[in-house]
Amino acid sequence: MSIRATSNLAKLIYGAAAVALLSACGASNKNPEAFNRDDISTTGTVTEIEGGMNIDGSVVIKAGDAADITLDDADLDMIFNEVGELIEFSGEAELPVELTDTLSLEPGVRAEVGIRSGAEINADPGFGIQLVDEREYLVFYLGGETDIKIQNRNAPEMFEEVTLSSPLDGKSFIIVDPRDQMHYRFGSTPLVGAYGWGESSSGLLPFVPRLDFGELDAFSGHRLDNGAMGIGFKIFDFFEVEGTRVIKDPQFSDINWDDPFASTIEAKAGINGGLDFSFGVLGIGVFSFDLVETSGTIDLGLDRQQAAFDLRIQPDTSWVPDWFHFVPNTEATGQLFINGDIDFGLNLTSSFKSVFPEADVQGTMAVTKETVTLAGTTTNAGKTLQASITFENNITTGRVTLPEDYMDDIKGEVSTEIDTMLAGAEEKFAALEQAKTDYTFEASLRGLRPTLPPLADAVTVNLEALPGQVEAQARNSTQ
Repeated sequence: MSIRATSNLAKLIYGAAAVALLSACGASNKNPEAFNRDDISTTGTVTEIEGGMNIDGSVVIKAGDAADITLDDADLDMIFNEVGELIEFSGEAELPVELTDTLSLEPGVRAEVGIRSGAEINADPGFGIQLVDEREYLVFYLGGETDIKIQNRNAPEMFEEVTLSSPLDGKSFIIVDPRDQMHYRFGSTPLVGAYGWGESSSGLLPFVPRLDFGELDAFSGHRLDNGAMGIGFKIFDFFEVEGTRVIKDPQFSDINWDDPFASTIEAKAGINGGLDFSFGVLGIGVFSFDLVETSGTIDLGLDRQQAAFDLRIQPDTSWVPDWFHFVPNTEATGQLFINGDIDFGLNLTSSFKSVFPEADVQGTMAVTKETVTLAGTTTNAGKTLQASITFENNITTGRVTLPEDYMDDIKGEVSTEIDTMLAGAEEKFAALEQAKTDYTFEASLRGLRPTLPPLADAVTVNLEALPGQVEAQARNSTQ
């Protein structure tokens, strides 16, 4: 059964990333030679098959300056390309007791055998490790429980003994780069469950940040862990990573993970995976972040001690203290910085919702061990306003900045309102003047009314006398 994947697309995708990575790390990007017919010798029965041969016996793989790898009691197919390079390697064999310079097995361990490029391994998340795309690696799938012994490079007289068994959802396996004396093992152990661990004497374990953040470096390391690990940053109540951790440490010295900034070595670590952590802010309460996708680097040196993480948080409110009324509406992204002075800064960008008062704010939440500040934009009456609110030592301070065009609109609205009010006032003033005139006329009429009846009677008497007087006058004038 072949365990070699043939994916030209994967090689194209990961090839470009590997060249950039190795150039950034200062390592050579020259492709190492592939295994070919000259690197392989066999004993036993060899049968020609299409493109290669089947070996029923033993196979010896030359590893340059390192020790050769001998596979006994083998039933293996080897396929070569037109120039004699080994492109497929499949079947079963008994593994050597001394598999690498630091990894030993119990006698008689059988495994499925294969060969894969780093690009193929990188394209399969089931391996849990990133390797150099162009290098060729031997892959050994183990069956049942296997006792292994790992020698400490710093103290050759010391060994770690581990019983490796298959996880519930897969097989245990060992990856070997014979030319590098590199090995990576993945399986289940009684103490930690499913876990992966590897080392490279040449420092050829790439770390490429999963998330894109300028503060995170790509580099090549010497050790890799894959699983859950606690990190003792003292400012946090809890800090645990579930994922992969690559360590750049030429001396293979241990980092003090209970307090990394107390380490006395110079080293760099890179982390990809999920992150659980919690911390308290003075006067506010405890923030607890769970299952955060993250990429991070930790720098330990004489000139700087710091950690930087890029975070991605799905919409969730469980991390917010009960009384804190700002929660994200959408996915939040951000960065976390920690330094050797036990200070930290957390910045999250999202669309936040204020429960009380009701508001939506598009912006950034900045958190330190003493303050929380939410700053961004909010919309009111169709206008976009700059707003910020700070929580510090049980004091809440809010600010709103009005834009210039908003003030211009207010001035126009106020001017129009004033003009309308003035016009109304003038109309009311004119009505008042007319009312005064009407009142004066009405008052004069009231004074005349008592004298009108006698005056009317006198006029009537005079008018009635007019005809006789006119007639008498007419007579007198004709005589």
